[in-house]
Amino acid sequence: MNYRKLDPELIDAIDILKNNKNYSIFLLIDLETDITNKQEKELQDLNVNFFKADNKIYLFDVKIDIIDQLTDMPWIKHLTLSKRLDTQNFSLVV
Repeated sequence: MNYRKLDPELIDAIDILKNNKNYSIFLLIDLETDITNKQEKELQDLNVNFFKADNKIYLFDVKIDIIDQLTDMPWIKHLTLSKRLDTQNFSLVV
């Protein structure tokens, strides 16, 4: 696993959940470039569910045991553990 591509919170989550290989987490993944059809196919082959958030950052529903394979993909720049939005302290400015 290429730990340089992981944020500290994700490393902690992997350590905590390492014995539960079927557990899924949501990740934000920063790509080197826009995702291609071939790269989308690679993710589908790994059974990774993904949602395009903008042209370079994607939200992925990933099983813990797949993260190692994702860090080996050269087109993936960085993996970040997705955080819940704190709606208690959130206000919308219009």
